[in-house]
Amino acid sequence: MLTTKRRSPRLSVRTNRSSRSNMKKISLGPLLTILVLVILAAMFAYMSYQVSGQQDKLDTLQTTITKDSQTVSSIVNFINTSIANTQAAQ
Repeated sequence: MLTTKRRSPRLSVRTNRSSRSNMKKISLGPLLTILVLVILAAMFAYMSYQVSGQQDKLDTLQTTITKDSQTVSSIVNFINTSIANTQAAQ
């Protein structure tokens, strides 16, 4: 039969007390606050990046629409002028 030595209760209590006194108590409030602020800052940066990309696409689209509108307008004016000249010649 195996026998093991048991620690004296006094030694285990002393060990627990010394480890508890050496550990600093860390409050979760400030840690959670910092974590939330970092997450919010990351979300803000991501959304800013997305909005910037969408703004660039929108600017390109507006430029294209303006050019196409001018082209269509000049073609319509050419057709109207041709029709008016044809009707005036008859």
